[in-house]
Amino acid sequence: MAPTKHTSPPPAKEPAKKKPRVSEDQGKDSVLVAYEKWLRDRGVWWDESLVQLRSPLRPPQEGDNVPDFLLNEWGIMSLSKTIKKGTKIIKVPRRACVGEDLPALGEGDDTQKDIAELLLKEAAAGESSPLASKLATLKLSAPVPWAWGEEERKNLAGTELEEVVRVKLARLLEEHPKQQGFREYVDACAAVISHANPWFGVTVVPFVDMANHQDDEEGGPHVEFLEEDGHVVGTALRK
Repeated sequence: MAPTKHTSPPPAKEPAKKKPRVSEDQGKDSVLVAYEKWLRDRGVWWDESLVQLRSPLRPPQEGDNVPDFLLNEWGIMSLSKTIKKGTKIIKVPRRACVGEDLPALGEGDDTQKDIAELLLKEAAAGESSPLASKLATLKLSAPVPWAWGEEERKNLAGTELEEVVRVKLARLLEEHPKQQGFREYVDACAAVISHANPWFGVTVVPFVDMANHQDDEEGGPHVEFLEEDGHVVGTALRK
């Protein structure tokens, strides 16, 4: 009788490894991810096939059409050089605009008080503020002459701006008579006058506050923002 052969069972196959799912947010910094979520939660829309938000943490890449002075700032960047004229690329509802529920200013009023105080209050609240993700993208200062330091303002001596700045600072001191926090108040007002627009009263409008409003070498802006049915809509002006 022939001896029985004993054979080993074939080795078990290892289950196929699933490819890791690549998140659309992979490669983005956490501040940008949080801000985009904040925008979407408030109904803001932008055509992500044509434009994107640009974080200051994003390293410059070949093909970027970004002026050097904006490389370390937040901004909007086109993903296509051939956006058809008249294409709507951004739509911001009123509820996403900072300051939209504040009392309207009277005609000719020159004050940034209400929005500045709102920004300072929400900044002090930190992560608990409903504006935290927005404030993370907004510098609470701007280099306007009346926000310059005392030494810098000496350069205005004898110019037309000297009296303008003196009057403005006197008005700011009337609005915020306490010395404590006055510097922060001046900076917040400077941020408002630099970033706010006359929509829904006076508000800081997402995307608009990050747009490069300087004309390029071809002349004129690439995007026009107008109010339409309770939204601020950005439309391409030229290819």
